[in-house]
Amino acid sequence: ALVATVGELSGRLRLSPAIPKLSGAQLAEKVLRGLCALLFLAPTAIFLSPLLLVVQQVDRLLMSRGVIKSTQQVAEMAKRWISRTLLLVSGVKVVVQAAPQAHAFESVCLLMFSHASNLDPLVVGATCPVAFLAFGKTEIFFVPFFSWLSAVFGLMPINRRSRSSAIDTLNTVAEAATHGEAIVISPEGTRSKTGLLQPFKSGPFHLAERVQGPVVPLLIHGAHELYPPKHWFTAPGKVVLRYLDPIMPDQYGSREELKRMLRERMMAAAKDPPALAGAPLTASDRVDWAVAAVCVVCADLLLYHAVSGTRQALRLSPARFFAWVMGASVALTLLLYALCCHLLPRMRKKAKAKAA
Repeated sequence: ALVATVGELSGRLRLSPAIPKLSGAQLAEKVLRGLCALLFLAPTAIFLSPLLLVVQQVDRLLMSRGVIKSTQQVAEMAKRWISRTLLLVSGVKVVVQAAPQAHAFESVCLLMFSHASNLDPLVVGATCPVAFLAFGKTEIFFVPFFSWLSAVFGLMPINRRSRSSAIDTLNTVAEAATHGEAIVISPEGTRSKTGLLQPFKSGPFHLAERVQGPVVPLLIHGAHELYPPKHWFTAPGKVVLRYLDPIMPDQYGSREELKRMLRERMMAAAKDPPALAGAPLTASDRVDWAVAAVCVVCADLLLYHAVSGTRQALRLSPARFFAWVMGASVALTLLLYALCCHLLPRMRKKAKAKAA
């Protein structure tokens, strides 16, 4: 049964209950929380992302010289804060039902998670106990502001249409990961549109063979129900995380054996989804969201007055100021895309060729 198709095992592989239908009031609440999330995300991307990109490089330099540890990086603390706050203002509460085992993160490890929602990267970012590197499709780096946060969150652009380019990216991340860091990747390769665990791709297991570190399985329950594909806003509710026992390098002999072990372990744990997965928020959770929403609105008002004062000092009309800001944003996005998706990969490839 463990090697049967996804369709044959659909009842066993679903990570959460079916998506419930929303009433009018629930839909209005969903939109309101989504707007609050946008009010937090946009200023964070615009004002914090460029600063954190610089801080990230300083952290790397200090860590390479032994001044700070991986867990003491300022940029990593900021990433966790951004993830947790964005989930909070979206009305999503994360419950860690089974905490990760610390010894698995002492060396470079692979955190392989079930991927059924765009909430998954935020959930991982909010709960991963160490600094991490991850992957994102190259199209993400074309989106203004969001691409900036992607770079801050350590996403490496991967071209899924080119096998050789994807392998080069996997090898680059394997070489870039340092002691005490995790490489976050989904064995499914892409997001599930049905909430079912999909067949596993080969790329993540080539990476595991290259890294030779522990593989930590992570099941995410409820994210698909709160934020399924083709939805604009998240529904309020709970997401349950279950970090499974790590698979150590000496427990498997080949990539195929690791793939089989990981799938068996994730399927066995996914048989009975937690009752809290997708459950509604409690009264206390709603109070926390209201406080966070008020703080976000107040912070946005302060930023608005600061930006308005800057515009008046520069003697620019609102339309012209907006045009300058959008032009600069598009230029920075294109520059970041060219740097991350083209220039840096070529430079690494030339460096490898010279070393060989």
